[in-house]
Amino acid sequence: MKKLVVRLAEPSEAEVLTRLAMTAKASWGYSDAFMEACRAELTMTPTKMSAWTVWVADIDGTIYGMIAVNFGRASGNAELEDFFVDPVYQGRGVGWALMSVVFQTCRSRSVRVLGVDADPNSEKIYWRFGFATVGRARSRSILGRTLPRMELRITEGCVAHSDGQR
Repeated sequence: MKKLVVRLAEPSEAEVLTRLAMTAKASWGYSDAFMEACRAELTMTPTKMSAWTVWVADIDGTIYGMIAVNFGRASGNAELEDFFVDPVYQGRGVGWALMSVVFQTCRSRSVRVLGVDADPNSEKIYWRFGFATVGRARSRSILGRTLPRMELRITEGCVAHSDGQR
């Protein structure tokens, strides 16, 4: 793989991040109707970007992954709002690079618990990062759909490794 750089996203990249989110989500085989129902939730906006901390995985000037965390939660807690990797780059370390930055930032901000309402298809991916399923959450896009509610306890040694260990 060419040189991967994880950096903070720029508000001008909101449209690129929206396309990335839609492409990555659609890669699970969802129908066009399902994807349209998710469009508002998956649309990145400058407003969201100013409320969250958003990083991108940039490979030679092209964005192939993004992760967004809301640190404005209750003290000691943060919420993983978005995490997408272009299907072409899945399984190549892009997600690990992004998650490693999140773990490091959580530790530096004294975050003890990182939560996420995960797509059911990605639950196993989050398990590999050390998240545990703690319940169910209502989908913000699809009426009647529930999602795995997952949490990760952040520890001093919490680091993403490509072998699934942390």
